[in-house]
Amino acid sequence: MPGNKVSLMTQHIVRLVELLDDEHQGVRRLAAAALSNLAKELWKALPALLRMLGDNDPAVQTAAYETLQALAPWGGGRAGVDPGFCHGGDAGVPAPHRFCLAVR
Repeated sequence: MPGNKVSLMTQHIVRLVELLDDEHQGVRRLAAAALSNLAKELWKALPALLRMLGDNDPAVQTAAYETLQALAPWGGGRAGVDPGFCHGGDAGVPAPHRFCLAVR
């Protein structure tokens, strides 16, 4: 059941965040390291999430968009993410084969 795994994972993350306030510095250090490792792994999903923005299923597009908003630096879902097309090259010509993100 994917939903059960997500719920369990969410509970573990909540617990790691709680441990950041533990009275023992070693516990706080290890909790911070675990969250850092998790964040690094989450960023590996970025290429797939960007591809999902072009999916034919609107629900998949929405899920990808919401995830990208949550991953936006310092966003936590509060910062806006504008998926768009990259501009590159000599004259800033759009590169429609690649998505870019603008955090606002």
